[in-house]
Amino acid sequence: RTFVIGSKELSVKILITLIKQGHEVLGVFFRDEEPSMHIWHKALNHRSLKAEAEKRGIPAHEGMKVNSLEAKTLLRSLDLDIVFSCFWSEIFKQETLDIPKLGIFNFHTAYLPWNRGSRPIPWALIEGEDFTGMTIHKMNPGIDDGPIVSQTKVKIEGSDTAKTLYDKVINAGIQLFESTLPKFADGSYGLESQDNSRSTYHPRGEP
Repeated sequence: RTFVIGSKELSVKILITLIKQGHEVLGVFFRDEEPSMHIWHKALNHRSLKAEAEKRGIPAHEGMKVNSLEAKTLLRSLDLDIVFSCFWSEIFKQETLDIPKLGIFNFHTAYLPWNRGSRPIPWALIEGEDFTGMTIHKMNPGIDDGPIVSQTKVKIEGSDTAKTLYDKVINAGIQLFESTLPKFADGSYGLESQDNSRSTYHPRGEP
């Protein structure tokens, strides 16, 4: 029994992967209508999580604040095993994180603990790094600092732009999720603590 909280194309691919592997998705929180999302849907042609969910008869909830009483009441009512999150704009409080039996797991577009925080793909390019990646981790109330379930590196080529690198990271991330998801189902996944001494962080805002 799952739930998706997210935005952009990655959230749609997470939803589709869950359904393809036979999991019951009981709803989504989306933010497609926020002004900051318009460029992703109109200029970059990212699919709508709302539209994909409604097409499949899955309840889609707009304007939800994850730590609000309304959101917590809804999530508790669904008796959820696990929640997956990506590209969300709020920090989840512990009370919210504790609602699903297994917890809430986030997709972060970096090879954690490097590039926690905002805009990790552009920052990896700007800072001349050799690679970036995708990490699936269990969420803590901190910023991208929870224990890691799985991750994959993505090499940065000299010809890469933010657009080409973004596409490579998202594609690698979905392949990672397809191989990781069965481990959630059978309980064989592990949790590896991050090495905070090696972490880097960027605050919100454009580079």
